[in-house]
Amino acid sequence: MRLRSVVSALAGTILAVPAVSAQDTPPPPVFQVTTLELAPATMGTWRNGLAKLAGAAKAANLPAAEVGWWAYNEGNRTIIVSPHSRDELFRNTRLQQRIAEAQPDADKEIREAFENSPAQAQSTEIAVFVPNLSYQPAGTPVDQGWVAVTEYAIAPGQGRAFNEAMQAMNKARADIKYPYAVSVYRVRMGEARTQVVTSYDTRVAFYGENSIFRLWEGNTAAQEAFGAARRALLQSVSSMKTTTYRYVERLSYPPIN
Repeated sequence: MRLRSVVSALAGTILAVPAVSAQDTPPPPVFQVTTLELAPATMGTWRNGLAKLAGAAKAANLPAAEVGWWAYNEGNRTIIVSPHSRDELFRNTRLQQRIAEAQPDADKEIREAFENSPAQAQSTEIAVFVPNLSYQPAGTPVDQGWVAVTEYAIAPGQGRAFNEAMQAMNKARADIKYPYAVSVYRVRMGEARTQVVTSYDTRVAFYGENSIFRLWEGNTAAQEAFGAARRALLQSVSSMKTTTYRYVERLSYPPIN
């Protein structure tokens, strides 16, 4: 994939979204998610190009709110997530031009890295954050090292049942002081589905001391409530799959942690 395509993926996608009056509650953030399949022989070169792009954006002190992104790897796939307010989807951030003006030497290296390492954009989608179905733990957030993304296809007529099950599971999480954020997103441009993203620090902690199974030991009520809610959730969907991605700080701008 050439630099122009990578920058276009980071710059935003135009959506036909109606205006919101000043009296309305601000809409939830939206996220542009670009999935790239990288050639195994050259994926290191491509990812180095993305790292240089992140470094150049930082050196040029570009506003993260306009051009920022986070990167995740899984095998030879890289996922680029760009958060936006809804109105920013209409804005051309001119990332490539701004890098070239501020860091011409870096711009040349970045172009060469992308042009010499073939990659193909598999998909570009828009997902909207759903705050009332998400869980945010109290206290200081853990550093992000991994995300577990579970994708659900909700069965026809089962939207309310799914939402109620998610909220009941979140109540049980709060009761046991579950330390990891669980964020829910609806894919609005792309294959329609609901994504539930659990962000955690290390696999050792996630499956060990902070495992939900360990945390509800001795709390029968929370365990039973979570189990009942999860069964209800599974009955409300027609399919589900989970994929784990590693957050890569050097490929992101700005870093999450």
